[in-house]
Amino acid sequence: MALEIYKKEKGLIDLVILDLDMPGIGDYRCMEELLKMDPEIKIVAKFGPKKACLSSMGAS
Repeated sequence: MALEIYKKEKGLIDLVILDLDMPGIGDYRCMEELLKMDPEIKIVAKFGPKKACLSSMGAS
């Protein structure tokens, strides 16, 4: 659902706040899809220690 909203409203969204422990599409797939739609998107992501590999995707 979040990805569908972003597709429709992308021009109005400046920042995405993302919980990477959310149920549904799982782990970092949502973040990957958002970055495919807009490589310049700004994302604030909440994740636990098991998500340390995300730094390799540009997370800081």
